Amino acid sequence: MKKIIVFLCFSVGITANALYGQVPEIPTPAPSGSVAGADRYVQQGMNFYLHQEFENAIEAFNRALKLDPQNVDGYLGRAMARLGAGSPDEAFADFGKVIEVEPDGRNAYNAYLMRGQILQKKGDLDNAITETLKAATIKPNDPNPYLSSGKLRQAKGDLDGAIADFNKAVSLRPTSAGYHLRGMAEKEKGDLDAALADLNLVIEKNARDSSLFVLRGDILMAKGNLDAAREDYEKATRVGSYGPAYARRGLLKHLGGDEVGAKEDFETASRMDRSLESWIQKALSDAKAKQTAASTPPSPQPQKPAATTTKPPTTKKKGKAPKKP
Repeated sequence: MKKIIVFLCFSVGITANALYGQVPEIPTPAPSGSVAGADRYVQQGMNFYLHQEFENAIEAFNRALKLDPQNVDGYLGRAMARLGAGSPDEAFADFGKVIEVEPDGRNAYNAYLMRGQILQKKGDLDNAITETLKAATIKPNDPNPYLSSGKLRQAKGDLDGAIADFNKAVSLRPTSAGYHLRGMAEKEKGDLDAALADLNLVIEKNARDSSLFVLRGDILMAKGNLDAAREDYEKATRVGSYGPAYARRGLLKHLGGDEVGAKEDFETASRMDRSLESWIQKALSDAKAKQTAASTPPSPQPQKPAATTTKPPTTKKKGKAPKKP
């Protein structure tokens, strides 16, 4: 049977009807036990899925699996359709059937990753990490399971574990994604030098990505290197229209006393992305609070009075009265 790889969407098997926007009817049932009939239902289910007819897709996959209970494409397709229909628990079970029917290979690999995503959306990060790393047992030289598990660990606050997973991914295949994710985790941990080194590597290969210059500028700003940070924000504005670059540059202009230039940059950032207005207000408020704290002399601490020691009053010992003669 033709293997259909499903991961977030079907990548092959689109029929002419689907391409031209015609949703086919579910065909007349094939003879019981017919593998060819099951494949025909799988194809129909794919077409329904691609048109977001999720309930019809589920019905087609049900018929395929009734004819051929070992049809891995039927379980994959039904899992994706159930996700589309808003039934993640049933989809999770179907991905489990994929692993049961075909425990090795790309289908099981994708099934483990999808189960991890379902658990992540439910907030079960620990089990999401466990399922995701099971994919690495099938493809041990693939960095993607470690990149995914690293992001999950970072989401639950385990920065050391996240960086360890990103280290593993980079050791398997040094990619920009690995360096980028590791750099963000290092920045969150406060290891700014390591984060800066990783961002430098990413920018070497992606010099047309404005967001990377902004991220590196943020790291430089946190290190107190405002001139280098401003240079990166300037580069970001030249590379492309990216609102956060203007917002950051506007903040540095404000800190440097250029209120006219700051206002222009803030207005440009807001036009590009209205959500940046709250970031700008918070950044200005934080900057004002820091300036106020720096200009306010520390209040004198009240001195404690010197401790005095008082001696207890001494009492004279009474002598014995002399005896009368």
